[in-house]
Amino acid sequence: MKKFCPNCGKPVKDTDNVCGNCGYELKKKETNNSPVNRSVAKGNIAHSNKKTLSNTRASYMEKNHNPKHNKTIMWICGGVLAAVIIGGGIFAGHQYVSNKNAEVKTTQSSKPTTKKATPATKKNQESNHQNSSEYSNDEWMMMGYIAYKAKDSGTTQAIDDVKNYFSDGELTAHKNSSTSYTLSNEYGSVDVDVKDDEVVVSNDGTSTFSKDTLKKSFSNDLSTIKSLVSHISSSSDEEATSNNESGNWKSGVARDIVGEYASYKDESEESKLATFYVYDLRSDGISCFHSNMSQSFGKNVKYQKIGKDKYNLKFDEKVHRFGTGSSDSENIANLTFEKNGDKYFINGNQVYKQSSTKFTLPSSPEDD
Repeated sequence: MKKFCPNCGKPVKDTDNVCGNCGYELKKKETNNSPVNRSVAKGNIAHSNKKTLSNTRASYMEKNHNPKHNKTIMWICGGVLAAVIIGGGIFAGHQYVSNKNAEVKTTQSSKPTTKKATPATKKNQESNHQNSSEYSNDEWMMMGYIAYKAKDSGTTQAIDDVKNYFSDGELTAHKNSSTSYTLSNEYGSVDVDVKDDEVVVSNDGTSTFSKDTLKKSFSNDLSTIKSLVSHISSSSDEEATSNNESGNWKSGVARDIVGEYASYKDESEESKLATFYVYDLRSDGISCFHSNMSQSFGKNVKYQKIGKDKYNLKFDEKVHRFGTGSSDSENIANLTFEKNGDKYFINGNQVYKQSSTKFTLPSSPEDD
């Protein structure tokens, strides 16, 4: 294949170094960009890279196989791990506390609020308590009983009547408990119960009086009411009497057994009995009547308490037979009296209480 000069276009030979026509230099010196040089350069670069990689690997292996270096890395990694764990724990604890506080706040906000008592409210509560305890139960009871009596006669008259009944011994008042009372006269008994806001009087029916009404009705008579409660006897009084008098002989007849007792409930039953008897136990003497037309009189009476509601009585007895005008005999007699619930017994025989204040028998032979 023919070659041509690149400068003038004339044919040249492969062996020509210079064009014979124009003198153009056909073969120049090889430069660094020649294929050979490029190949050599690439080889050098590869060798250099290989050497660098080899040096890098050697450096890595040296570092990773250095015990001191490895230990340092382990401590650093352990410290970082511990910091992460501690930080995580603190964060978790903070979140837990925050969540609990949020729950407490939610629970508190969901609870119904209780209105705090203002000073004015407290004052009203204290005032109401003072009003409810302004009077004793004895005083409330007395006001309730008088109000019950006043239904027939008016308040002023009822106060005077009750005052006179107590003075004459025609009315007795007994305290059964701290709120329960029984008042008795010759016509019967009534029960009075003191409650929180009212007083209830029970007889054939029930009468209820509010404490507010009683307070207004007796606002001008409180001094009289307070004086009347001294007539109330109580179980504690009787117990004290029992403790002081048990086994000891006392003069007269015990206050709580004074009255008239008979072997019949009422006079309509008297004719039905073959024999009957009546006992008048007065504070200073005893009269006993038997249907065999004899009567005994007891003087210089003494009593001895032998139980809660049981007494022995000892007295100088005179037996009088009607129509003879004289006493048949004189001797020292004994009598036992016992109360069991609402039943009474004299010398073991059941009797019925007729009255606490009214006596039908003569008190001495001279009264016959």
